[in-house]
Amino acid sequence: MRKKRKNREKRQKILIAVMSAIFLISSIAGVVLYQGNSQDNSIILNVSGNFYDFTREQNYYTVAANKKTLRVYNLPYEVDYINISEDILDKLSDSRMLFFSFDPGVEDLTYVDFIRFEMGNQFREKGIYVIEGVSQQSEIYNLPVITCENATQFIPVLLFSGSNTTKVFEKDNCIHIQSRSRGFIKVMDKINYKLNGIIK
Repeated sequence: MRKKRKNREKRQKILIAVMSAIFLISSIAGVVLYQGNSQDNSIILNVSGNFYDFTREQNYYTVAANKKTLRVYNLPYEVDYINISEDILDKLSDSRMLFFSFDPGVEDLTYVDFIRFEMGNQFREKGIYVIEGVSQQSEIYNLPVITCENATQFIPVLLFSGSNTTKVFEKDNCIHIQSRSRGFIKVMDKINYKLNGIIK
């Protein structure tokens, strides 16, 4: 009798140990699976009736469009409020050369420098030659003075300047990009999306 009772107690202890081990292992597996899903850096968005797979990198996204990989810093719905006319987009895509100019006294020079660099590379990849300048003499930037007076039908000027509201408009072949801080990056992304057909 005592042997049976000892065997039963032994089996119960083994069963409790096995159940505890299963519970512990399943808890660990659940944590590992949860962490794996939280590190999934991909998001699929329906934009203008097409699905695009955005992959989160360090501080930007990559997305495939027109048989190439684009780098953007904002998702399409984050730049939806920015209006850019088709005339401006046509002028940018049809030009073989562009002038970039900016006010060297603008508060957000770090952002302006960043988008000048990024947009310059984007246009150069499309075979568009970019000449950079400043809208007025500067001791900081050793660049030529380029103003809207230099704009022509075939060589438009993109003029970056500070403003509390984000606006993109064109006057006499001079494309004004006005914003502050991250707003400049949103304008750049909107242009990138439009020129590559992601946003219609």
